[in-house]
Amino acid sequence: MPGTAGEGEAGRGSAVLTTGPRADRHSGHRTAIAKPAQERYRAAAEARRALLALGTLMLVLCGPEGSAEERDASSAEPVTNPANSASAETSTNTLLIDTSQSTVHFRIGLLFLFDARGEFETIEGRVDRHADGVQVHARIPVTSASMDSSRWEAMLEGPQFLDGERHPWIEFESDRLDPATLQPGEAVPGQLCLRGVCQRERFVLHHLACSDASATAPERCELSASGSLLRAAYGMRSHRGALRNRIELKLDLVATGAPHSGVRPVSLEAPAR
Repeated sequence: MPGTAGEGEAGRGSAVLTTGPRADRHSGHRTAIAKPAQERYRAAAEARRALLALGTLMLVLCGPEGSAEERDASSAEPVTNPANSASAETSTNTLLIDTSQSTVHFRIGLLFLFDARGEFETIEGRVDRHADGVQVHARIPVTSASMDSSRWEAMLEGPQFLDGERHPWIEFESDRLDPATLQPGEAVPGQLCLRGVCQRERFVLHHLACSDASATAPERCELSASGSLLRAAYGMRSHRGALRNRIELKLDLVATGAPHSGVRPVSLEAPAR
């Protein structure tokens, strides 16, 4: 039994002796592995620092928005070609309304069996033809109203209706209209000034077409539209027991690019009565 104990002690001592060198071998192995990893990490860090320094140098040399040439190009003001500006300014063609081919018909509804009808025999103004559409500037002298009855004409031009003495013109200015896209049945919006009151109105388009000048014909635009307005909105509130509030209008315009007989220039003076 003592021998057995000695052998046990010897065995434990042998175990202790063998454990120490094995631990040293493992520790040395981990150290050998760690050194290359640390060296690679230091090399990568140095490479990143070098790249950062290079990037900083590039920013200093080129600026935050690129090279000097790029900054000059991006910050330069756009150059306007005088020829292009002149072309844009002169791209609007003005066509005069041909009074011999243009008419404005109206109808005032009576509360009886028939309506009072008439027309304005004179319509003046122009049609501005732009690159992206046309715009109508028209005005009608109140005294050009023509009806079957002189009594009706006097009442229409009198102070209770159009009040031609104080407000001799009916004026309409449309929004810009594109003949290429505007279709029959769509709205023709604009501002109507009547009896000293200006309001937005919308008419219904029937026809709109423009043509360029040719060797045999001048530049030309045609517009046909109709609509209605409420006379009370323009201060015409008399005769409510005999006349309806709604007035129907039918507008047919022809404008040409060259003056000829039948085209009357626009005058700023009140028409002669």
